[in-house]
Amino acid sequence: MSHLAIKKSSSSVIEGACALHIDASGKSVILGDHEKLQSVDTRIDSDSITVTIHGNLERPLLFSADCMHDINLVVNSEKKAQIVIGPSLSSRWRIELANRTEGDIFCWPTSKKMAVSQSWSVMVEQEARLRFFELGLADEKTSRGIDAVLHGEHAHMAYFGVDQLQGDAQKSSTLAITHKARRSTSKQSFRGVYGGNAKARFLGKVIVEQAAASCKAEQLYKSILLSEQAHAYVMPELEIHNSDVSASHGASIGELDAASLFYLGSRGLSLADAKALLILSLLDDIFDEITEPSIKNAVRQLFLTNVQTTMVRS
Repeated sequence: MSHLAIKKSSSSVIEGACALHIDASGKSVILGDHEKLQSVDTRIDSDSITVTIHGNLERPLLFSADCMHDINLVVNSEKKAQIVIGPSLSSRWRIELANRTEGDIFCWPTSKKMAVSQSWSVMVEQEARLRFFELGLADEKTSRGIDAVLHGEHAHMAYFGVDQLQGDAQKSSTLAITHKARRSTSKQSFRGVYGGNAKARFLGKVIVEQAAASCKAEQLYKSILLSEQAHAYVMPELEIHNSDVSASHGASIGELDAASLFYLGSRGLSLADAKALLILSLLDDIFDEITEPSIKNAVRQLFLTNVQTTMVRS
C-alpha cells in the first residue's frame, strides 16, 4: 500500500481533516477542500520542503510525504494548529513555533511492517506552546530522536508518548529538551505496553542552562510488560545549571496487577477483556491530553483495536 493510500485512509478516519501530501517527485497533492488549506504555504527546494502555516487552520491538517526531502514545518498562526504527520520517507524533520503561537503535533503510527529512522529538531520561541504526541504501534525496528530547544521566555513544550510494541519489535527513542530562556516549562509523559519479544529503550533528558532561571521541568515514564521476553529500558536524566529551577522525574516498569485482573474476572470479564481494560486505563493518561475530539477518537480507537485483536490474545 502506498503512503498516499494510507493517507487517504487516515484522513477519512479523522473526521473533517484536510490533507496535504508530497508525492515521490516532490509535488504537493491536496486531498479534499482546497479552501481549507489557504493558510498553508509549501515551498519545495532540491533537498528540502518547507510547509508554513501562516493563518488559522479551522480543521486538523494531515500531512505526509513519499519523498526523501528534509521537512521544515513552521507554525505562525494565531489559533492552535492541529497537525497529524502521517507515514513519511523523510528522515530529518524540523519544527519551529514562532512567537506566541500554539500547535499540537501528532506523529501517526506507521505501517506495522515499515521500519522507521527519524531525527527531529524543534525550536519553540517566546510564549509559544508546543504539544508533541508520538504514537508508536509497530512490530518492526524504529528509531526516533527529538532535540528540542525552548528558545524564548515562557516557551513551553509537552511531549506525550505512547508505545504498543509486540512481536520482535525494537525501538530506540531519545528526547532532549533544552531550556535556554527564563520561565520556560517542559513536560515529558510516556506510557508503554510491550509484549512478545519486543524491546524498547527510552532516554529522556532535560537540560536547563545557566541563564534559564525560574524554569519548570517534569518527567514521568510508566510501562507494562506482557511477557517474560519483553524488555523496556528507561533513562530519565536531568542536567541542571541553575538553582532557581523546579524539576522532577520518575519511572516505573511492571506487569499487569494480578489483584485487579482477579477482581475484574470476578465481575464477569474474560481475562482478555480485563487485560485490555487495564492497558487502556494506562494509555488514557495520554489520550486524555488530546483536545481535538476527532483526533482523540481516531487515536483511541486505533490503539483499542490493536489491544483487543493482538496484544491481549497473543
